[in-house]
Amino acid sequence: MVSLEEEEDALTAKIIDLGLAKAVNEPSDDAPISMAGGFAGTPEFASPEQFAGIGVDIRSDLYSLGVVLWEMLAGEVPFKGSTSRLIYQHQHATPPVDKLTHVPPPLIALLELLLEKDPAQRPQTI
Repeated sequence: MVSLEEEEDALTAKIIDLGLAKAVNEPSDDAPISMAGGFAGTPEFASPEQFAGIGVDIRSDLYSLGVVLWEMLAGEVPFKGSTSRLIYQHQHATPPVDKLTHVPPPLIALLELLLEKDPAQRPQTI
């Protein structure tokens, strides 16, 4: 969730929820949120490799950042539907850039790069 706060003629965007949370009554602070081969998160913002259960790194975060930027520019996430449909779309569907008619071409190019299905095709560092 993105929170917008107005402070002295400036607007500040704060990311306040990345879709993961632990229960307050969990017995240990060290208890994992996810496990090997499992998925924890918000499907609308997950990278293809998260659904595949393979290792993730900064490139997975960059994919999720691409989804957040898409939502900020378009007012909605690029892929919608049931969890199984979202999994398929994140792993196989081309982002619907034709819906971004008001977005400048350099931003569309950035979104396409961040939303590459293959992590090797995304930026390797922030």
